[in-house]
Amino acid sequence: MDLKSKFKSTCFYAFLITLLLMLYQIFVFSVVYTITKSETYSYLFAYLIVLVTIVIKNRKSLMDDAKNIKKDTYGKVKHLFFMYFLFLILQIIANTILYLKIGTISDNQTLLNDLISEKPLIMFITLAIIGPIIEELTFRYPYRNALTNKKVKFGIYTIIFALSHITVTQNLIGILYIIPYLFLSLSISYSYYKTDNIYTSMFFHILNNIVAVLLVIL
Repeated sequence: MDLKSKFKSTCFYAFLITLLLMLYQIFVFSVVYTITKSETYSYLFAYLIVLVTIVIKNRKSLMDDAKNIKKDTYGKVKHLFFMYFLFLILQIIANTILYLKIGTISDNQTLLNDLISEKPLIMFITLAIIGPIIEELTFRYPYRNALTNKKVKFGIYTIIFALSHITVTQNLIGILYIIPYLFLSLSISYSYYKTDNIYTSMFFHILNNIVAVLLVIL
């Protein structure tokens, strides 16, 4: 294996890909917002543009995962659902305790609630369907070729995903919301850890966000 191949097989390289994808999303959102002057439409169109770009770049490996989904999840479905709901319950408990102590929800959730209230249908499509797919391809998928220990990779992409949901406007106490976001990340990451198939984590991520968005709308 040459030096270039070795570098591409490291977690650091995967992290750089994640970082570049995040910056790309911010850039596309900024461009679209400059044109539309609407946050909701900017999220939708920016997400679509980013999604198409990522899928085209990774179309072969994504097709391979699609072909292997049945094999990769065989005998694991019940266990995956059990662990998902376990971490979900822990997330709800952590959110409830923090809300009772702090008196407010996380800044990230406040922003999303406002956008959902403004344009429910558009934000449902954006946050419940497209968003989870993009986030899985951004935060977990880049690590598929990293030759690092599997548990180390699991820890890295779980923590990075959780940190990405803590906004810069959070005060010191509000940063404690990293705890429920870690449980959220664990509930999704675990399925990818057990199957090595990105479509399993996409499924649980979409399921989670559909319920979350519907709770705000209804």
